[in-house]
Amino acid sequence: MIEEKYLPPKELWPEFKVSKELYESLPKKLNLAEEILDKNAEKHRNRVAIFFEDKKLTYKELSELSTKLASELVKLGIEPMDRVAIRFTNIPEAVVANFAIVKAGAIPVTLHPRWSKKEVQHVLNDSGAKFVFTEPGLLSEIEAVKQELKFLKNVILVGDEKLAEEKGYVSFEKLVREGDKKFSPVKVEKDSPAVLLYTSGTTGLPKGVIHFLPGVLNTVVNVGKYVWKLSENDVLGSAAPISFALGYGGLAMIPYYFGSAVSLMRRPDPEYVFSMIEKHGVTVLSMAPTWYRKTLPIVTKMIEKYDISSIKLFTGGGEAFGADTIREWHEKTGYMIAEGFGATELFYISISNAVAPKPKPGSIGMPVPGVEVSIIDPDTSQPIKEPNKPGLLLIKAPCGTVYWNPYAEGGKLLKKM
Repeated sequence: MIEEKYLPPKELWPEFKVSKELYESLPKKLNLAEEILDKNAEKHRNRVAIFFEDKKLTYKELSELSTKLASELVKLGIEPMDRVAIRFTNIPEAVVANFAIVKAGAIPVTLHPRWSKKEVQHVLNDSGAKFVFTEPGLLSEIEAVKQELKFLKNVILVGDEKLAEEKGYVSFEKLVREGDKKFSPVKVEKDSPAVLLYTSGTTGLPKGVIHFLPGVLNTVVNVGKYVWKLSENDVLGSAAPISFALGYGGLAMIPYYFGSAVSLMRRPDPEYVFSMIEKHGVTVLSMAPTWYRKTLPIVTKMIEKYDISSIKLFTGGGEAFGADTIREWHEKTGYMIAEGFGATELFYISISNAVAPKPKPGSIGMPVPGVEVSIIDPDTSQPIKEPNKPGLLLIKAPCGTVYWNPYAEGGKLLKKM
């Protein structure tokens, strides 16, 4: 159970717009990793789930590794609704750890790999995380604040068993080796919390946003089906950090529901990204607007050097692209960029040019099916009907803003509109 102090009163929660058909199809108890990953693992056992540079991981391997790891997490004392953090660069173990946490009945917590020790300390304490998965190159910020961490029991370290043993940490590889592939994922109530994402902290320290199982699953379906139009033949590529909202949804959750593969890109330099597009047959590339702007001066050279014929969609979000960037990209590559709008508070994309009948440069597009959008006057709270008038954007989606630990450090609750 989640302690009441971590959640605002229910009367202040938003109204979630979850598909009635989807909600009613869910059993009273279920495991989200089974719904997203394992059902496809049964159908696509030998299909690639993850491309990572020269390595491949099949659906069967991803399912079995995450199941074995989950069995050991339970042995370590992880209980349903416990929080377990992940702090990774884009490596396959990040996806394995995410699904293992979910299979153990726990809640994944995302820690951006570039956060400072102050932010790491805040998020680990604010979330109440019992364990944190990480890799040697990201240990220093955790170790610097270890004495200040109130709830953390231990670190689960990927990639260096000897170092884990020397420091008294838990070895990821040892857990997987000793795990039980016949372990049955822990089923939770269908309205349970599913993931705890943290904002970028642009107005202070990062804020936690808790998202619930039906809303997460509904968003996975809506984005994959209507925005990216995914199938088992698609490969989604991105260098967005998997331990943060954009990368988490795109690389750790959505594609697996459709039997698609992901291309985990470790860094955003253009030459590397284009080489991975060619190598892995990427069909959907999701990158930040800054990457597209940085790449524009050399994009002609890149598409002459690398075969990008597999691409069906360039997309991205997180900030405004600007119409000029999109027009120039189209002129040089022949592809439009489908700009989208999302927020950590909404789990993922809620508005996208990919669902517009005719994408318009400089516009964020239209609401993703299943999402309601209105613009209101900030003074009167009345809907604005006339064009070209600014106002407040209101969004009703499968996921909404429920801030975690809202009373911490004198935090104020949001007013419900």
